[in-house]
Amino acid sequence: MGGYGRHRTAFKRGGWAGLGAELAADRARLWKRNLGRDDRVVSDHGREARYPFLDEEVVATLAATPLHLLCDPRRPPGVGDKLVLRLLARSIGLSRCASLQKRAIQFGTRIANKNVSGTALLSPDIALDELVHPNAALTAAEAASPAAAAPPRGKPRESLAKPTKRRAGGRLAAKSAAAAAAVAAVAAYARLPEGAPRGPLTALPLSRVSGRVSRGATLAAFETLHPDGLAVKPVSWVVGEEGLSMLLGAGTVEERLLRLGFEKRWIERRRAAGEAFRLALFPAEAAEPATWDGIFNVVRETFPEAAPKVLARAGELRALPFAELQARATAGYLRGASYFEVNEAAMAGASEDSRYLSTARLASEQCEGRVEEVRGWLYHVLGLSDLFDGAGSTVLPDGRRGVGEFLIRNRRVADFGEAFAWVELTP
Repeated sequence: MGGYGRHRTAFKRGGWAGLGAELAADRARLWKRNLGRDDRVVSDHGREARYPFLDEEVVATLAATPLHLLCDPRRPPGVGDKLVLRLLARSIGLSRCASLQKRAIQFGTRIANKNVSGTALLSPDIALDELVHPNAALTAAEAASPAAAAPPRGKPRESLAKPTKRRAGGRLAAKSAAAAAAVAAVAAYARLPEGAPRGPLTALPLSRVSGRVSRGATLAAFETLHPDGLAVKPVSWVVGEEGLSMLLGAGTVEERLLRLGFEKRWIERRRAAGEAFRLALFPAEAAEPATWDGIFNVVRETFPEAAPKVLARAGELRALPFAELQARATAGYLRGASYFEVNEAAMAGASEDSRYLSTARLASEQCEGRVEEVRGWLYHVLGLSDLFDGAGSTVLPDGRRGVGEFLIRNRRVADFGEAFAWVELTP
């Protein structure tokens, strides 16, 4: 939430990107630096801690929230830090508490250093119920009641709250702090408000981050890298350093999507359906280049049931232009339609229309596996549009080369842990 002095220092030195990297580093080392210590202390007193702020959905929501809505170091202490908590405090009537400067408990109570500056006693005009919500305070009688008594030492109190600390701590431990910091730095840059000062792209760790543009109308669509889910879309298209540089550059969202190789008519239909676009950021990994060789490798490894018919047509797929294959399909099994039209009629990657060549339909005995049918399957299942030519890079509508693109396994974004971020791509 950005409440420490080092966060202001990071902002002064590196701007929003520097602040984002520092916050990501904090999250990545939380399991070791804070939770391990707290667990030992709390357990020694016969308790087991609960950390609602470390719930996966809470962490994911905060990670996807623009930095300037969480913390604004340009504003003074007590105003620009801990913005979400201060707004929440005001909303439940703790207006005076919401404007107090944040201090660590060991300094605010003078346990660590009784001479530390800024720890004077509260002014007498501040009442307790302005700092602690009345509903959260126990009366003396309640505190002394048997129900409030502590359980025997070494036996934790039962709680209905689901423990989240151990899951979050284990996941954070499994992810490299460097990877999380790299993703956070790129995300912080991408979320900079319009007109905010921006450092050079060359200062960002783009070589350690991959990106993917996804879309959806519901939160569920953004639970996986591809909105249609793992079963329907086992692979996802991603870009590396070159593509991220373009996406973080100037231009409208549509202009950047076109440079990335998306079709204008597809973008328009997605918007008409009320879908929003987001940029997924995650650590770079080994990926298949978007060449014909890369495509065939993906087919062998991921679609063994379709592989025989696809690989049998490999030579024709390389040699024949898309326009010729489209013409054959339109005159044949598509019965007057185009690959695009049949694909758009499908819902979440599935369709009752027999012209939509799913993996099961292509692998069935009823499908002859002609080259135009195989190309239809590649269009519908792998997303090889009419602009794909097997050269390993996107192709712009005017025929110019775009940026390199790659294929990786589709997965749940929660599997990336802290080393993941969604960035809204607003028009």
